[in-house]
This record gives sequence, structure tokens and C-alpha cells, in this order.
Amino acid sequence: MFHTDGMSCSSVLSTRCKTNMMRQRFAATLKALFIDRAEQQYVERGDYALSCDEGKHIISAKEWDTMVKIGTVLHMSIILRRIKPINHGKGCPRCH
Repeated sequence: MFHTDGMSCSSVLSTRCKTNMMRQRFAATLKALFIDRAEQQYVERGDYALSCDEGKHIISAKEWDTMVKIGTVLHMSIILRRIKPINHGKGCPRCH
């Protein structure tokens, strides 16, 4: 077993597994909370961002274990993606 900075590889892997499991449980909880809501499709596709500090810092997967603790207030933003390219000069996109 290898040791780095007083922490064994098995401890590091265990921590990563726990962090990944927490993120997966959180995602599953969000999906359950948004069933039969207008936002359900976005949540199911993972088209959302989680942030803290009143939305000033988006939390990446790598930061999850250091940023998200019991009592952390998270802000959720839905990510809207353009399905069709912008209709330049052809008039109303709904009509054309």
C-alpha cells in the first residue's frame, strides 16, 4: 500500500467513491423532486449547474467534496441550449 502525505491510496479511493456516491444520490434526489414539473427534462439530462456563494461560484465535480458540506446552501440554474441555429434575416423563427 502506498502512502502520500499521511493518507493511504485506499483512503483516497474511498473518499472519492463516497464523494461520487453523494453526487449521484443528490442527482437522483433532484430527479425525484422535479418529476411532473416543467423543468424535469433539463434535470434528467443534467442540464443544470449548481453554485454556492449566492450563485457566484459554479461547483465542478472535482470541487464537490470540498465545497458541499452539511448545511451548504446550493443554487441551481437550468442550462438552456439552442436546438436550431438562429434564423438570420428570414423573419420570425416561429413562422419560418
